[in-house]
Amino acid sequence: MKTKSKNNKRLSVLIVTIVFILIIGTIFLAINFFAENYSLKNEFTENVVISGINVKGLNKTEAENLIGGVLKDKIENLNIKLYYKDKMWNYNGKSLEANSNIHTIIDDAFKYSKLNESESESIKNITRQGFNFDIAFNYVFPTFKDKINEIKKEIEFEEINSEVEFLPNTKEIFKITKSKNGVKIDENKLYLDIERQFKNSNNIEIEIPTLLIAPSKNEDYYNDKLSLLGEFSTDLSTSKGGRKHNVSLALEKFNGKILSAHESVSFNDITGPQTEESGYKSAIIIVNGEFVEGVGGGICQASTTLYNALLLSGAQIDEVHKHTLPVGYVELSLDAMVNEGTADLRFTNISDYPIYIQSYVKGDRAYVKIYGKPLEDNVTYNRSVEFVRTIPHNGDKIIVDKSGKYKDKVTYKGEYFRLSFPKEGYEAKAYLEKYKNNELISKELIRHEIYEPKMGLLIEGNETPIEEVENDIKIIPPQIEVETSVDSNKMHSMEQSA
Repeated sequence: MKTKSKNNKRLSVLIVTIVFILIIGTIFLAINFFAENYSLKNEFTENVVISGINVKGLNKTEAENLIGGVLKDKIENLNIKLYYKDKMWNYNGKSLEANSNIHTIIDDAFKYSKLNESESESIKNITRQGFNFDIAFNYVFPTFKDKINEIKKEIEFEEINSEVEFLPNTKEIFKITKSKNGVKIDENKLYLDIERQFKNSNNIEIEIPTLLIAPSKNEDYYNDKLSLLGEFSTDLSTSKGGRKHNVSLALEKFNGKILSAHESVSFNDITGPQTEESGYKSAIIIVNGEFVEGVGGGICQASTTLYNALLLSGAQIDEVHKHTLPVGYVELSLDAMVNEGTADLRFTNISDYPIYIQSYVKGDRAYVKIYGKPLEDNVTYNRSVEFVRTIPHNGDKIIVDKSGKYKDKVTYKGEYFRLSFPKEGYEAKAYLEKYKNNELISKELIRHEIYEPKMGLLIEGNETPIEEVENDIKIIPPQIEVETSVDSNKMHSMEQSA
């Protein structure tokens, strides 16, 4: 019995020993298997070239150490020479702020080298051919762009556009400045050149590439933008006192004025205030249908001359007014009365380009000339007036001088002093005609004006005469029949006013 028990015990020990050996062997094989597979998983199994070095068979740590060492050596021995004309800039790797961390680059290269088996055959073919990774210069020297920015300050300059100088008081009223090309560094090409040389050499030597920036406006730009668009003049030969001075002063304020595209202008804003303090003198003006003395007389002739030049230049008239009486320096319906606070001449440059105003008095004439780019090729404008009718006046109105205001002129009843003659009225229409290549293409009604007739004014004395009063002043009765047309010479011989 004892012998049998000993045999069973020996068998059990043997079995336990065998099982233990098997377990230890299995564990060893498993460890060896996993270690072997872990090593394979961290190795570059394809031809992967990083900055010219094939890292196939290396794990990521080994590849990083190898490439990092090569990169460190490259940085320490790198020399960069940039030059432009007679300027030169030298840099070396030791003085530049470098980024030697290539961990992310190794990770990216490793990821692309490990395409799994489920991917398509075309991708597998790519893996067999290998991958080539270059460490970019901008990655190694991320702040080198600051050096380029400093160089820009020495090399680059903005292009200079040609500009026009308006000199209305000189013989050559337009002076055009010369344009100049700008210079900019061609950064794309510069960095491509740097990358190419950085890949193959430690000595980078580059002539900085630049681009010429052409100006948007050169001298030829103004060839069609300084044309005479319209001009008009009025007669000053009968102007008296301060009237001619006032016309000249008002036009002087517009002389040299440049209106930008679509700019609107007020005549009163430019010429006002119309006071003695502003240099205006006393002259004949129209007030309530009468010619009287007042500061600024003649300004309306300046506004009228400007208005007609604007019509001929194609400008847009936004506000214009007639006088209460016809004036002798322009046709009916083409006058432009101004008065601060009540009446203005407003206009707009409807062109996409500036217009230039030259206005002055020379001799016995007032002139306005307007220059710019024509709104349309070969288009010109003309003014025309259609006389409609003459409106009869109502004769004289007699006012008795009860206050004695005119006692030095008249004393007795039946004794008269004439303040004004009766004036007939007129109706007229003004048109703006548009021509293209000298052919009329449109005729637009721009004004339809009525100048109301005015009664004559007689002052009669207030005292009863002892004897019959002799008086050579005749009372003018109302008109019964009037002319159906007005001679243009008659209209222009009227007393100049306003």
